[in-house]
Amino acid sequence: MDLRSMTQGRGSFTLKFVRYEEAPGNIQQKVIEEAKALAEAE
Repeated sequence: MDLRSMTQGRGSFTLKFVRYEEAPGNIQQKVIEEAKALAEAE
């Protein structure tokens, strides 16, 4: 028996925010560059 047949294809989930974490330096730089490019395009 698989999960789909046990639940009849129905389900739910909840999401709870816990905290922010600092992004790695390379990700930070990528986000900054993309934000600057978007700002210049406006």
